[in-house]
Amino acid sequence: MREIISKAWVSLVKEKFWFIILPSVLALAVGCLTWLSDGEVKVFADVIGSIGIFSALMFSVIFIVVEHFLKRRMDYNSDNEEDKRYVENYQEFTKEVVTRISFSIFLAGLIIVLAFVLPQLPFTNQWYLAVRNVVFVFLLLQYAGLIIIVVKDMYAMLIDDTEQKK
Repeated sequence: MREIISKAWVSLVKEKFWFIILPSVLALAVGCLTWLSDGEVKVFADVIGSIGIFSALMFSVIFIVVEHFLKRRMDYNSDNEEDKRYVENYQEFTKEVVTRISFSIFLAGLIIVLAFVLPQLPFTNQWYLAVRNVVFVFLLLQYAGLIIIVVKDMYAMLIDDTEQKK
């Protein structure tokens, strides 16, 4: 699990806006909203089903990505240096996408567990509620950012399929 997390963070450094900046800003806004409002911002129960569905879809996408790589490796199996470079680059792309998808499945599991655990904690302090919502919303938005990143990667893969010459 540690390998998936560390490789995913390295892979996602290039995607700072979707994975770090936007989730941080929006999560802090939710924290401020929680702090300023008398009531609690409830974001836990509504997300579990959606995340479960997306995780199942993401799990199946792993196999599609690997299948595309194996097909490319067979199609471009030659001594041509350009073909070898293409297969090596596509293999790196495949590893990166599989790592991101695996991390998204891990993150979804963490969010689901937190969605069950955090509301059960007996704290009612406004600071606690604000921090709890910031952490939860940050992870939730990171997950949404990961979905966007994976969709972008899948788009690149599918466009490459349409332009494939072999």
